[in-house]
This record gives sequence, C-alpha cells and structure tokens, in this order.
Amino acid sequence: MRSGVVAAAFALLLPAAATAQDFGPPPPLPGEEDSAFISGLPMTTGLRGSLAFSGDVHGTIPGSPPRGFEAKAQTGGGGSLYVGTRLPYNFKLEIEGLYRYLPLNKVDLGGPAIASDGHAHVAGPMINLLWEMPAMPGVPITPVIGMGVGALYVASNPNDSIGTTYFRSTTWNLAYNFLTGAEFALNDTSRLSAMYSWLRVEDVRGKCGAFGVPTATCRPKLTTQSVDFGIEMDL
Repeated sequence: MRSGVVAAAFALLLPAAATAQDFGPPPPLPGEEDSAFISGLPMTTGLRGSLAFSGDVHGTIPGSPPRGFEAKAQTGGGGSLYVGTRLPYNFKLEIEGLYRYLPLNKVDLGGPAIASDGHAHVAGPMINLLWEMPAMPGVPITPVIGMGVGALYVASNPNDSIGTTYFRSTTWNLAYNFLTGAEFALNDTSRLSAMYSWLRVEDVRGKCGAFGVPTATCRPKLTTQSVDFGIEMDL
C-alpha cells in the first residue's frame, strides 16, 4: 500500500518537474547577456573632452551697502579621466578626475558690464552615480542620467585693465553636478558618449572687492555648463 502511494506521488511529480524545466528562468533581454561582465570584470575606464559653453562666478561683495557681482565666462573647455564599476539594476559608479578652464571676460557690478581678462581653473575628484536606461532591442543607443559630488580646487581672478581684481580664490570647495546624455555602442566592449553636464561649486572661499586689491572675505558660487564627448571601454 505504502509503495503504491509513493509510486503515485512520484508519477504526479514527474510532469511538474518537466514543466518547470521547460519554462525555467526567463532568458536575458537582448543586449543584457553578461553585460556587466563582458570582459570578465565589471570595470570600465573612459576619457571625456568638455566644451564649456556657459559659466560664471557670482556672489556679494560685503560693504555698506553690499554689492552683488557676477564674472561671466566665454566658451572654455576641459576634460576628465575616470574609472567605473557596474552595479545591479543598470547603475554605474565612477571615480572621475575633472578639469575645467573658464576664461572670464566680463564682470557685472549691477551696471554696465566691465571687460575682464581673468580666468577660473577648476580641478579635482568627483564621484558620479549613473543609471543606464534599458535600451530597445536592436538599438545601439543607451540613454544615461546621473549626478555626482566631489571636492574641486578653484583658482579664479576676474580683473580689469585698470588693476582691480574683483575676486581671488585658490581653495578646495564642495561641488556637485547633474549629467544626462547617451552612450553609442561601438562593439561589445567599447562605446562613445555624449553628455550634458551642469556643475556647481558652492561657497568658493576667497577675497573680493570693487576697487584695487580685494580685501573682503566672500563666498561666491561658480557654475558651468558643458557638453562632454567621450569614449569608454570595459577592462
């Protein structure tokens, strides 16, 4: 009797096991086959060149009354080198060494703009977290969004032709950025990228003034926008 019950149970389990084997785990989507481990390690490295099409340093000069100032940049440039690692759910973490050069050609003190021949050098490490949106099957373009935080060194000195330096800074400061763009696959292990970047450096510590050598302590902000073109490879 007992052997008959065991045989009947075994006979019922066989079709279920066969059904489970037939269905099994779902196959990976196109483009996701071992995408995080294409070359054996979930690591990437890349290089970006930047066209900084907008930028400014703006703050307030202490005094009675205080005066606002804004040093505006013409087109600048820069670049970055980074290494990254792939995370679950299409996230990617990057450690980036960044550099921007902004030629500051105008200073606004609330009246007519004053010609300037100053500059701003921005450099330092950033940590970026990016999300690669799932791509459509057969389409080699992957949209990307993300943000980052870091510490950037700012050397800035907007000045005019009569010897006034409106702001001078050579300090490290907190920075953050927002990124969006797309990656274009070249093959299974490399891709091109085109990104828009908005970068803000908060409370740039320095000296500012409206005449001669700056003596008042101030903390303006530096903002720049750029288009970044790059190439990335899996390690």
